[in-house]
Parts: sequence; structure tokens; C-alpha cells
Amino acid sequence: MRQCRGKFILTTYSSNISRLNQAIYASKQTGRKICFLGRSLINATDIAETLEYMKMDKGMEIRPDQIKNFKDNQLTLLAAGSQGQENSALSRIASGEFREVKIRQEMWLFFRQIQFPATNFQLTDL
Repeated sequence: MRQCRGKFILTTYSSNISRLNQAIYASKQTGRKICFLGRSLINATDIAETLEYMKMDKGMEIRPDQIKNFKDNQLTLLAAGSQGQENSALSRIASGEFREVKIRQEMWLFFRQIQFPATNFQLTDL
């Protein structure tokens, strides 16, 4: 993450709060803001914060409409859709349909998921 000169995008299961906490910690260490993309991810993080399973410093999280206010190297985007689900945040980013996020050469995309045979075709489409 430290070597990434653009936006750092991480996708994982929305329910994997431990992985999300690791991304939050790494983002804090590298001075990056966090933006959650996708309904399932936003819902899961809201619940995790309410139950105190997830904690972020005040002001570290931004909304998708605030992405344009930051340099690319100041952002970590946590995107739902690690299994290549149609209309997920990640598939919309990949297809250019996510208004606030455009793919650029200096961006890094990090997948962390277990590939299931039923989703193999969806991942190759991304």
C-alpha cells in the first residue's frame, strides 16, 4: 500500500470485518482516507461499528462523493463485489459505470477471496 502511487482498492467479503480492520490499520499507517463502496459493505461496517468490532479515527472515513476532494494516493477504497457479482461496486468500477471512481494506470486492486467454481466465470469477466 505504501508503494501505491494511486488509489488502493481492496475487495473482500463484506462480512470479513477482520480483513477490513487490517485495511483500516494499514491506511492509517500510510495516511490514507477510507471509503466504503457498495451497500453490503456499508451495511456490514455500520453494524460492526455499532457493535464496536470496528473502530476508525474520526475523520478517516469519507463518502464516495468526497473522493474527488483528495489526491489518488491519499485514498483506500474498500469495494464490495469480490466474487464478481453483477452490479456490485467492483464490477461497476471495472466497467466504468461507477461515477466517482475511474480506473487509472497507477491504481492498485487487491483481491482477497476464495474462488468458488460457481463464481469463476464472474471473476474472469471483471
